[in-house]
Amino acid sequence: MSLWCKWLKSEAGTSAIELALISPIVVIMAVSAIDLGRLALAKTWTQYAAAAGAQYAVTHGFDSQSISSVVQGASSSRSVSANPSPSQYCGCPGATGIQSMPCTADCPDVGSKAGTYVVVTANYPYRAIFRPPLISYPENISSQITVRIK
Repeated sequence: MSLWCKWLKSEAGTSAIELALISPIVVIMAVSAIDLGRLALAKTWTQYAAAAGAQYAVTHGFDSQSISSVVQGASSSRSVSANPSPSQYCGCPGATGIQSMPCTADCPDVGSKAGTYVVVTANYPYRAIFRPPLISYPENISSQITVRIK
């Protein structure tokens, strides 16, 4: 048997070739899993920061600067911010949500005075490590909470 025939029948190195073919796929899957984990963590940070700002508004009243500081300090990430700034408005609850009304107005459904609401939004700019063509990651992760303070 010639040397050429022996070389073609040899199975030496088959594992190395299989590893070379499968490793790029495994690496892409691992990096994508890491990105999805980072995305979930960032969403949790923004939700927690918005909730902390809303809780501050309920216990201390509306103070845009203080609420923004609480939102920024609530997360272990320095990238979470209160953007847009917390806002306050008056309104009445309805079937489709809170309808904006003057603060002295009576609510049509319940007959009570309009309540005072605070909107707290937390944002986190997100950059994925790997951007595959079929998966789109958000550029900004945002959580918004509206609470009644009066």
